Amino acid sequence: MGDRWHAALTHPADARFVSLRAQAKDTRGNAVDQTIVRAYALGIVDVSGRLIPM
Repeated sequence: MGDRWHAALTHPADARFVSLRAQAKDTRGNAVDQTIVRAYALGIVDVSGRLIPM
């Protein structure tokens, strides 16, 4: 416990949403692999689900 990390992301100019993937493994061989599709939008999403770029 207590280990930390951070990431800085650069988005392509035409990107609308960002998906994230993380992988981790400990010294005992335990592992996790997690993907979050459309983790956040790069703009405002209107009520119909369309993205309005910022």
